[in-house]
Amino acid sequence: MKDIKPIIDSFRRANGLDFSFVSDDVFSGYKTAYGTYDVTINKLFVNVNLLENAPVYKVLFYLYHEMRHALQYAHPEQLDKEIRESLPYVLLYNGICFRLLDNAWVECKLDGDEDYFTQAYLSFPYELDANSFAHSMVKATLSESKELNDLYTSWLPNNKIPFHKLADLFKTIDKQIKI
Repeated sequence: MKDIKPIIDSFRRANGLDFSFVSDDVFSGYKTAYGTYDVTINKLFVNVNLLENAPVYKVLFYLYHEMRHALQYAHPEQLDKEIRESLPYVLLYNGICFRLLDNAWVECKLDGDEDYFTQAYLSFPYELDANSFAHSMVKATLSESKELNDLYTSWLPNNKIPFHKLADLFKTIDKQIKI
């Protein structure tokens, strides 16, 4: 884990990013996540408790995934329309969701099936993009491996939800939080 700081610094410089990096303070609700990027405070969190003994490909995959999120928020003009439209939304497997408004996450809860919420989350265009980006960056760094490909495919939806259905979900979230 100590070797990731130069990777982060290099990525920040190469992409004109200025986020903070925190490796030992994963905030509430993300104790089981490998990492997260929070645009509201411009911080990249990496969960060292989960990754300290992980293989290098796994550490790099989650690191590049989260750094891609930082890049998505910093340069949305470089992204396609579906990724840009999905960026303000977060959906958890239990139906808790968030909408980014005025640089703050507004929370609501939807009723529904855990499998649907999981597949929806995995189908979010910004998540598919971050996973694809992470896969390609690790492959370029370490070369392709069965383990890397298995990790990548584990983050692909089993039943991809089409974007027009996700757009309806976004409208539902907006109604819940009264936008």
